[in-house]
Amino acid sequence: MRDNALLKGLNKSEDNDDEEFVMVNSVSLCAISLSVFLKKKHVLNLSDIKNDTIATGIADVMANKGGVSISFKLSGKRMLFINCHQEAH
Repeated sequence: MRDNALLKGLNKSEDNDDEEFVMVNSVSLCAISLSVFLKKKHVLNLSDIKNDTIATGIADVMANKGGVSISFKLSGKRMLFINCHQEAH
């Protein structure tokens, strides 16, 4: 639901030059989330989409700490996006 709202906001923006955005992928781990969007004109150059999550909280299973990632190839170049929440000390 959050991703749909983000996508709707992107596509209504006055700064987007009338080019539509699409969602590449979205991944969540508890309160850690990551969404990647791309202009629709680039979709044909998109391949090998992957995502992953890793929980590193208590006993390395609790999802209160950890990270999420989305990777893909765009025109043959590997792109990687990471979001994480780790211990402060």
